[in-house]
Amino acid sequence: MNDWKSDGLCREADPDVFFPSDGVNAFEAKAICARCSVQEPCLEYAMKHDIEFGVWGGLSRRQREALARKRRLRVVL
Repeated sequence: MNDWKSDGLCREADPDVFFPSDGVNAFEAKAICARCSVQEPCLEYAMKHDIEFGVWGGLSRRQREALARKRRLRVVL
């Protein structure tokens, strides 16, 4: 279930903050996520559904990809 979505601080922010265009830093989105009580379930949702775009759970797409690789490596070892 996605009950956590209604508690996200992102609901109070401009959605464009979480989907920065190329070359634009995601600092503002990550700062909001850092204070959010549902950061972990948000990140896990993005990881589970392989969401490609935006900042989710405080991580950019590239950061989520790196985390996924790290998790896969841990399973193999």
